[in-house]
Amino acid sequence: MKKFVLFLAATAFMFAACTPKDPDTPDGPDGPDDPEEQVAITIDGNFDDWAALDASKVAVAKNDPNSPWDAVKQMRVYANPDFVFYYFEIDNAQVKELLESAVGTYINSEGKESPNTLNMRINLNTDGEFTSGYENYHLQCYDFIIEGTLAQDGKWDTFADATLHQRINKKWVTIMNGGQGLTMGAGNGNKFEIMLTRELFNNAAAGSSEPKPMGDIFQTGLRFYGAEWSELSNLPNAAITDDNAQGWGNMLEIVTDK
Repeated sequence: MKKFVLFLAATAFMFAACTPKDPDTPDGPDGPDDPEEQVAITIDGNFDDWAALDASKVAVAKNDPNSPWDAVKQMRVYANPDFVFYYFEIDNAQVKELLESAVGTYINSEGKESPNTLNMRINLNTDGEFTSGYENYHLQCYDFIIEGTLAQDGKWDTFADATLHQRINKKWVTIMNGGQGLTMGAGNGNKFEIMLTRELFNNAAAGSSEPKPMGDIFQTGLRFYGAEWSELSNLPNAAITDDNAQGWGNMLEIVTDK
């Protein structure tokens, strides 16, 4: 009887080893083992994988000390065919106070109670021209903003509520509501990273009344807001001059790593 049981166990092991893997089954904690999917950065609040990227393919903007802002020290952007990754650093001396300000509620401009949060807008230009679209906060016009929550209840949030808006006929039009997987983020200490899924962005952008999907080359920048939607920072930025009283900078040009 004992030999028979051992034979069955060995047979079961051989069957399991030879059974083809279900391609729809997640491959451990990192999700599906899809050779087509290029996830270069894991969104987990551990930023070591940014250092492993080819630096020549990562666009960087640092805060100009002569700009009107000092809360956000730098941003980085890396894009592959599937995702666009963002990284930024808050001034270490300010991050604790900023997170602690993102608590409770306040009365907004419409007289309604709203949660006190830290927020950010990802600004994007995808059509290769810079004279149409929204003309504030960067030296070039842009067509899209992705607006979401960075922190609430005194701690970092996930930016998963981000909503996609497009500038159409001089108005912002929502073309994708939040919570649909467009973005995912994680913060730790004074750093934060975000992953933007290009397929979801392009599905929404291509389906709008003015289709402007993201191609291999595009431009981007970030706009930060503190508690009660107070102005916090802007990247890229520049020194204030007679010709640039706002200290706005040129948007980063991103070339997809293929």
